[in-house]
Amino acid sequence: MDALRSVGQALQGHAIGITLSAAVLFLVLGGLLFYLAGKVPPGLDGRPDESAASRRDLGVALLVGSLFFGASLFVQLSAEANNFRMTIAISKDLTGFDPNGRSLRGMTFAGKNLNRAKLKGADLERADLSTAFLGEANLQDADLRDANLFYAILLRAVLKHTDLTGADLRGAELSTGVMGAKLDGARVHRETCWHMALEDQALWPSEGDAQVVEEDRPIVEKLITAGLKPMDGRTLGHVCDSHEERREVGTQSGEPDQADEIRVYICKDGALRARAVDQRDSACNG
Repeated sequence: MDALRSVGQALQGHAIGITLSAAVLFLVLGGLLFYLAGKVPPGLDGRPDESAASRRDLGVALLVGSLFFGASLFVQLSAEANNFRMTIAISKDLTGFDPNGRSLRGMTFAGKNLNRAKLKGADLERADLSTAFLGEANLQDADLRDANLFYAILLRAVLKHTDLTGADLRGAELSTGVMGAKLDGARVHRETCWHMALEDQALWPSEGDAQVVEEDRPIVEKLITAGLKPMDGRTLGHVCDSHEERREVGTQSGEPDQADEIRVYICKDGALRARAVDQRDSACNG
């Protein structure tokens, strides 16, 4: 009984492939029989050859069968697509999510946990990923053009060759893996945070200027030349605070910043300005 159940489950998993194969087979055989039947000349009495007529009738039956299987395949694909979208819509935790090649273009993942999601090469163009958690997600070669990543978390995400052209990165938390991403026209503002390390404050050149460690300097240079679109003037974001790295899924901020806390802002001219939170609006203006 268990063996039969296993066979049934295996067949169910390949149902679409079996249906498609049957439809193609019936179409080819039906067309071939119908074609060959038409090539047989009538008998001496002018009547159609009986064997040719039988082949023609069988060919017609197979062609009709192929149409039936084609319709069945369409229904299966529609049902699977609806089930896939419904599963995503009702699931909050999508840890390790793998779309298995399905297009995710324009779909909504707002506020969902996509920790360690397998999204290599995924089509996420114009997808809504606002406040989603994408920590350690594999987004290599993924298409995120014009995607909504408003306050999304991408710390330690794989972003090699990821296309973030025109994406909304306002308030997003981004990994150092952003070095390999395409960022032209991506929208940022002072609340966008970049995961980098800073040298000890005692080593900063002046009270207001911060300095990243040497291995993170290329990230700053990348941000300056990547064509980012600062939505609030000259500020490309700031270096992530410790509380931001602990932010929960589906929220725009963790513990609120205090006015006397110091943030390090990345300016479009390459300067890193250390400013109190209540001075953030003018962080890169002087």
